[in-house]
Amino acid sequence: MRSEYADGALLHFRYKVESENLKITEKPFRFFPDNHSPHITNMEDTAQKIFNGAMLTFSSKPYDTLQKCVRKIIPVEDKVCRTNFSGVASPKFKILAWPSKYVFNASVIDIAQVHVPDSFTDSLMISKNLNGALLHFRYDAESKNLTTTEKPYRFFPDDNHSTHIKNMEDTAQKIFNGVMPKFSSKPYDTLQECVNKIMKSEEKICVSTGGLFTFSQNVKTIEEVKNSTSEVVHYINLNDKVVKKVGKSKKEATSLYNSHFNEKEDSLFDFKSSECQIEDWNNVYTDSIPNQERHKEWAEENLGIRKYLYHNSFALLGAFVYTDQIIVTLTAENQFNNTVYCRYYDCRRREIPDQFESVVNPESTVFCARRPGAKYISISKNLEEVPEYSIPIVPRIQKPPHYFTVCMATLYGDEPKFLQIVDFIEYYKLQGATFFHIYLRNVTDYDRVLLDDYVRTGDIEIIKMHDHHWRDDFMWHNAQINDCHHRNKYFSKWTAVIDVDERMEMRSDSYKTITSFLDSVTDPNIVNLHFKVQWIIKTDNTPARYENEKQLIEEMVFHKYQNLSQVGSFWNQPKCIIRPEKIGIMTIHAPLATYSGMRRSLVNESIGVVRHYRNVQQRVFAGALDRMMIHAPFSISPIAQWIDNLLTEKILKRVKWVYDVIDVTCDQKQRIYQIHGGLNASCWLEQQHEKNNLAA
Repeated sequence: MRSEYADGALLHFRYKVESENLKITEKPFRFFPDNHSPHITNMEDTAQKIFNGAMLTFSSKPYDTLQKCVRKIIPVEDKVCRTNFSGVASPKFKILAWPSKYVFNASVIDIAQVHVPDSFTDSLMISKNLNGALLHFRYDAESKNLTTTEKPYRFFPDDNHSTHIKNMEDTAQKIFNGVMPKFSSKPYDTLQECVNKIMKSEEKICVSTGGLFTFSQNVKTIEEVKNSTSEVVHYINLNDKVVKKVGKSKKEATSLYNSHFNEKEDSLFDFKSSECQIEDWNNVYTDSIPNQERHKEWAEENLGIRKYLYHNSFALLGAFVYTDQIIVTLTAENQFNNTVYCRYYDCRRREIPDQFESVVNPESTVFCARRPGAKYISISKNLEEVPEYSIPIVPRIQKPPHYFTVCMATLYGDEPKFLQIVDFIEYYKLQGATFFHIYLRNVTDYDRVLLDDYVRTGDIEIIKMHDHHWRDDFMWHNAQINDCHHRNKYFSKWTAVIDVDERMEMRSDSYKTITSFLDSVTDPNIVNLHFKVQWIIKTDNTPARYENEKQLIEEMVFHKYQNLSQVGSFWNQPKCIIRPEKIGIMTIHAPLATYSGMRRSLVNESIGVVRHYRNVQQRVFAGALDRMMIHAPFSISPIAQWIDNLLTEKILKRVKWVYDVIDVTCDQKQRIYQIHGGLNASCWLEQQHEKNNLAA
């Protein structure tokens, strides 16, 4: 990331400005072009809330007076633009041919650089220059020795700038809960009027100043282009005539740059911006949802009802389409059994006018019928209400791609987690898991680098737990469990639902790994495997950063903490591995209802248990230490040697790959910095400073 200077200035009411030897400029200005008084009131109201009314009342009278003074100099009635261009209808532009920006077809780019594609997947493909320009509001434009041109222009060719600005404002208001001051489009409206006075056009078209079909060299025919031995660029102008079809080339181009010509578009890309292609799997219409009567029975018994927190909207989290229905998961937990409407949208987010009435049941879940071409979905309380933002519908149509997946409970809190995360993922990979859903509230930036690397390698999906309603960080567990359940339906045969500090451990010689045990389960009525828990006293936080190999090995939880409790009962915080598609309602420790099969199948501790590394600091839940200590006596019990060896190796490899960054010399850094417009490396500047001090 980097900073850029904005083309503007900060107005500083400095007490000793007259005593400073600075260049002085005189310009008319106004603080708030349209609504300064409400803006100041908004700021004051916000400050009063923050400081519980202890702030002194602020008066806007000086600003009102200043506005009156400015209006005497610049009458409002003359309707000229007073923003960046000060009413100029034909602003001056600095022309810079390089660096360019480009729009590209991702399927044919082999190497994409910042300003140009480096190469194509087909060496015969080329780039073309457009007869247009990128308008760059650059802070140092005046300092560059560039050609200047003066042209009339408009920001929004279709005269819909007001709508565009209104959309941006509405979005910002939603994000900041309506505390932002209102934005005025008047300067842009005025600018449009200025342009229209010069460019009166009955048809709303873009006007090009270029010619017709032109090439960059002295070549006139397609055949000459084909046979050219150096690069030829085709300039496309907006008022081009239709070019006749190009016949087949008699021979391929001999140049590195010039290509053969295609008679027609590739069928994969033969569509327009307004079109939506409907795949066969998505061309399905249903008018009901499965298990409706079962759901009604559960609702009558209030199964899964929570009425938790204070949401006044649904707060959509995920949506998944199966062969016979779409399931939408919510983060709201107080909408149980409320009537709702499923709202469908196509690939361009245009609403499909065929809504479906449903209810929120179980809690945080809406079952919807299917609609052909539906790619996005939202939920509303009625058909008149504008629904909240639609979310993409994720296909779960085909045979599950995974056998065993794992959901990690929501990550939050101030304890560093990179070592726990890598331990968790690498441990369960050794147990046979092939994909992880990681639910994230907050972690440090350092921890996030590790998570992002697992995303890069396709091991995990991160689901961000956030909505626009109050909730403490530890209060996401129910919504996370519900989403995990539905997200894994027809995605995996088996799914474990566990926390970052829990390890399911196989104890039987017959089953070395979790998947070898799951392979032995052949009864289709076993839909939930219920594991007892043993606790390990974890006295310290894991380290915040990787230092070296020795430190990492010593801090691995399975090396540092081995003081294991006795086995708890089946009803004392057990954890589960479930068949997601057969579960009806899922809770933190067990299913509440099933569509088929037995709700609980208890796994004997001689086969497997959960090893729970419990931090004794009790950041959230008081009494957790006492509950753990009732399972004394504790005894030293290391994990199996084979998994200790492999897990140590896997953790070291991933952590060193992510955090052990290979450095280069300062001279090497300086050479690279110099390529970028003559920048200097900080280490090189320090060296020069030291040399100058020695010379002095």
